[in-house]
Amino acid sequence: MQTRSSYKRYREHETSEGRKRPLRCRAQPPVQGHSTPLEVNSQPLVITATTLLDTEHKEKCVHGLFLALPTEILHSLFGLLDLSALGQLALVSKGLNQAVEEYIYTHSGHRRVIPAASSGGDDEVNPLDFRKLGFLLKRVTAFRSLKYQLKTASFFLNKLKPVHCKICEVKGTSTSYHCFGELLNSYTAGWDEYKKIRAYSLVVSVAKLDERTNKVLSRAPESFPWHEQDIRLFHRLIFLIPAKSDVDYGFWLTQILKPWPITFQARLLYLLTAPEDSRGCVSWTQVCGCSNVQHSSGSVDFREVARALWILRTCRCKDWSQDDIISIFDELTSTPNSWCLENVAQLLMLSGSEVTHGVLGSRAISGRVEELSVLLYYLAHACVSADEKMKCSDAGHLKWFTCVMRHVFALLPSAKDKRSLSTKLMATWQNYLTALFEENELDGDESEHEEIKEEFCTALTSLTNLSAVLAEMVVDVTQSEP
Repeated sequence: MQTRSSYKRYREHETSEGRKRPLRCRAQPPVQGHSTPLEVNSQPLVITATTLLDTEHKEKCVHGLFLALPTEILHSLFGLLDLSALGQLALVSKGLNQAVEEYIYTHSGHRRVIPAASSGGDDEVNPLDFRKLGFLLKRVTAFRSLKYQLKTASFFLNKLKPVHCKICEVKGTSTSYHCFGELLNSYTAGWDEYKKIRAYSLVVSVAKLDERTNKVLSRAPESFPWHEQDIRLFHRLIFLIPAKSDVDYGFWLTQILKPWPITFQARLLYLLTAPEDSRGCVSWTQVCGCSNVQHSSGSVDFREVARALWILRTCRCKDWSQDDIISIFDELTSTPNSWCLENVAQLLMLSGSEVTHGVLGSRAISGRVEELSVLLYYLAHACVSADEKMKCSDAGHLKWFTCVMRHVFALLPSAKDKRSLSTKLMATWQNYLTALFEENELDGDESEHEEIKEEFCTALTSLTNLSAVLAEMVVDVTQSEP
């Protein structure tokens, strides 16, 4: 009886006043055996199951049963939910979506949804919290326009700047960028390319990265090592590493490289994908220093550089033509100085047929026979070494090399160039084997003797396997002559 009369007074007050005055709720001490009473504008109100299930009240309630609760209590209930449950609640209805959105913009909502990193403990920085925040913002703005979604992202990115600074002080820049990468990828999951392009532009503008990138690329390599490392970590940890497929990786890499000219694109590509040295910085000079002629390099890991080139050529062919990839490759292998040809051959072998055919084919069409002969020699040597390391019984890399040779010979402009390439290639092998033999006699170290012996056997094996292919090609050339 008490419950119905209290609720009746509350309804009459609501109807007469038209909710012009804000509701002031104050909890009363609980009475044993009864529900906890509330006072609404000095009128006692007791909320029980009977009150909430009132049929007339439910019909007028846009938010469902939650409208019976004052905003302060509703926000208190939201504060008891984790971010995943809060995001799911925002998808129930438009009314609840608005209620959750209002909550996350309040002071208490900020403290609840924004990850904390204040005390500096080991358990304070958790990338999973940033991922949950990204999914929450995605669900809250699911029914809004792209402009509103970007506005929401910009607001929370600015709110997270103090958190970023604190994480950098406590855990380092890499941990902070990793957390923000989780936030961005969860927020943009399922977006089309146009939306992702807008999101990338927003993130870069908030971070003010273009100024630093232009400063680094306009100067000689290693002029600003700290900025180089920061740009590398930013793009890798926020965009490239979290990419779940080669298509996503190629998309983000395209957005990073396309705004810059070709020279800067090659520099930036190497900065993002090259291996690090012992200091954690990109080594620019290691690829330029050639080892002795008898020792293949193999000390630089080009797998990620080659993967990036392959993805751009195959997965993003609508954005990158073959001429673009050839230009980037030529600029890349001359930065900061001309690369050792051993390293160039190693990168070609790892980049796959599309890139290799394009790079060597451009040299064949222009008649650069001398350069081709040296490159093909080192490429054959790298293929044989790879087969030996992987213990391939079918010599898969060498078979691939023979296909490359046939492609190059087919693109040479004349039969004279084809014979010249065969002669120069065999002469390169002869010079290499002679140098090995001479150094073996001069050097007295037994360990060096063993290494030279292995190199000699590798070169001899590759030469033996290649002789039949060259002989067949020369015969074809001779028969094709009038």
